[in-house]
Amino acid sequence: MCVQHGLTGLQRAAVDTYVEIMEAWMSGYHAWQTQTHRYTSAPVVLPATGPAISTRSWGRSPSRPRSAA
Repeated sequence: MCVQHGLTGLQRAAVDTYVEIMEAWMSGYHAWQTQTHRYTSAPVVLPATGPAISTRSWGRSPSRPRSAA
């Protein structure tokens, strides 16, 4: 892609550095996410039947439209 855009050697080096930083950031985020209690305990806290939407706190069912107030 760098060749297609006609980037110079210095610009390519900047792109390479950016890609390396993003790889490290994503890898670190993934490691944090898979080792943090907040996320590792989610299967225990959330129901296995669907998304974590609490209709009880909204006071209405998801299928019932909101009233125009």
